[in-house]
Amino acid sequence: MWYIIRLIMNNKLRSKTTHYIILIISATMGVIFLFVVFLQFRSTTRNAMAYAEEDFFQIGQILEENEAELDKIQGDFETSCLAHAKTAAYMIQCDPLIFEDRDLNELKKIAGLLEVDEIHIFSTEGIIIFGTQPEYYGMSFDSGEQIGFFKPLLYDRSLELVQGIEANTAEAKPVQYSALWSDDGRFIVQIGMYPARVLEFRAKNEISYVFSLLRSNQGVNFYAIDPETKLIVGCSDNTQHEHRRDGTVFTFVEEQGQEKPMFTTIEGKKCFVVYKKIQGMYVCYVTPIVTLYGGTAYNSILFLLGLLLLTLIAISCVSYYIEVYVLTNIHAMNKGLRRITDGDYMEISGIKNSQEFAELTDHINDMVLSLVENRKRIEKERDIDLLTGLYNRRGMELEIEKIMKAHEAIGHCAMVVVDADSLKTINDTYGHENGDAYLCRLAETLDNAGLRKSLTARHGGDEFVLFLYGYEAKEILEHDIAALRAKQNGKKTSLLNDVVVDLEFSLGVAEAEEKFDYKELFKKADDDMYIDKRKRKNRSRAVKRTPDTD
Repeated sequence: MWYIIRLIMNNKLRSKTTHYIILIISATMGVIFLFVVFLQFRSTTRNAMAYAEEDFFQIGQILEENEAELDKIQGDFETSCLAHAKTAAYMIQCDPLIFEDRDLNELKKIAGLLEVDEIHIFSTEGIIIFGTQPEYYGMSFDSGEQIGFFKPLLYDRSLELVQGIEANTAEAKPVQYSALWSDDGRFIVQIGMYPARVLEFRAKNEISYVFSLLRSNQGVNFYAIDPETKLIVGCSDNTQHEHRRDGTVFTFVEEQGQEKPMFTTIEGKKCFVVYKKIQGMYVCYVTPIVTLYGGTAYNSILFLLGLLLLTLIAISCVSYYIEVYVLTNIHAMNKGLRRITDGDYMEISGIKNSQEFAELTDHINDMVLSLVENRKRIEKERDIDLLTGLYNRRGMELEIEKIMKAHEAIGHCAMVVVDADSLKTINDTYGHENGDAYLCRLAETLDNAGLRKSLTARHGGDEFVLFLYGYEAKEILEHDIAALRAKQNGKKTSLLNDVVVDLEFSLGVAEAEEKFDYKELFKKADDDMYIDKRKRKNRSRAVKRTPDTD
C-alpha cells in the first residue's frame, strides 16, 4: 500500500494512477466473473445437498423404524431372560438338595428345561459357588467389568438386573445375562441365554439393504462408514466389497470433524461428497463432478463478454473520480501517517472534502489515542496484582531495584514471606469468591500493618511478600516484625454473604543489613515461613488431641 501511494504522488501521477485504475478495475471484474461462476456452482451444489438431505432423512427414518422394532425384540428377550432367572431360582429353592449337594446334573436338567445356556449360583458374598460351567467357579463380582455389572445386588436384594448382550468369558459367545436373589435370600441366581432372534434381526438390518430402497439421481452412490473400525460397512454399489477399507472417504470424515460437503477422489474419479452422522455411523452421498457440474461453460462465456464491456465504462468513470477526490487526500493522509510512524502522536487534520477520508482520519486518530491509553494501562497492570491492588512479583522486584539504584539508605532490613492459612478450606466450604475475598482481607491487613518503611506484594497464589527497610536499629525492625506476628491469629474478618472467619497466616523472616542478594534473602524467608507453617499445624493438631477437661 505504501508503495502504491508513493507512485501516485510522484511526477508521473496521472499515468500511474490510470495504470493502477485499469489493473484494479480489471481485477475487480475478474473477481466478479469468478464470483458469479461460483454462485452457479454453489447453486448446483446446494441442490445436490438438498437431495442428499432428503435421502439422509429417508435413511434415518428407515433406521429409526428398524431400531424401534429391534428395541421391542430386545425388550421382549430381556423380559424372557429375567423370567427364566426367576423360574430357575424357584426350582432350585424348591429342591434344596440341588443347592446343598451341588448336584450339577440336576442343575443342567433345569437349564435344559428352561432352554438357557448357563446357570450360575452366587453366594451371599457375591462368589460363584455352583453352576453349569465349572470353569467359572470362584469368580466374584470383583473379577471383571462384565460380572461386576451385578455387584449392586449385594447392596439391594430387591434388584432384578438384566445385562446387555456381551461375549461370555469362556467362549466369547454372545450371551445375555440376568440375575436376582432367591426368595429365601440364600443365594443369587444368574442365567445366560443366547439371543438368537435378536442377532438374527440385527443381521437382516444391514445398511446396504437400506441404500437399495432409495431412489436417488443417476450416478449417486452411498457409503456407510464406521468411525471406530475405519471400515466401509455398507455401499449402494454392489460391485464394491462392503467391508473394503477406504482411506479417502473415511479420512475426510475423520479430519473434518464437522458435517460439511467436500470434493475428493474416489475410485480414481473426482467426486462431490456430502455426509451426515446417522445412527452412530457416517453416511456419505457421493456424486461424480462430471455428472454434477456439466453444462455451465456456455453461460459463463456469455457473462464474461458482458463484463468486458462494463469494465471499459467503469475505468473511465473511476479515473475521473480518483483524480478529483482521492489524490489530494492521500497526500495529506500519507503525511500524517509518516508523522505517527516517527513517534509523533498528534492528530491528523485538514481532510474534510471527502466524507470517507474524514471518517478514516477520525478512526486513525481514535486508534492513536487508544494506543496511548493502552500503553499507560499495560504499564500499570504489568506491575500490579489485579485482585489485591498490591505489587505483583515483578513489581516488587522492580521497586527494590529502584531503591538500590537510588542509593536510598537500606539500613536494617528484612524480607517477610506470608502464606495464607486455611485458603483451601475456605474455597471448598464457602466458594472461590470468598477465597478471593479472604486474600483481599489478608492483603489489607499486611498493607495497613503500620510498618515504618515497607513494600507489600502478592507473590503468587496465597503467598505474600513484605520488604521492610530503612530501619536505624535492629531492635526497631524486630519490634515491627513482632507486631506483624501478633496479627497471625485470632482476628475475625468478614467475607461475602455475611461469612465470618479467622484471618490466619504463616510467616517467615530473613533479616539483612545494607547490601544483600534478593533471591537468597527471599529463599531464607520462604524456608522460615514453611518452618512456621509446620509448627502452627502441629500446635493445631495438639489442641485437637487434648481431652476435654470438663
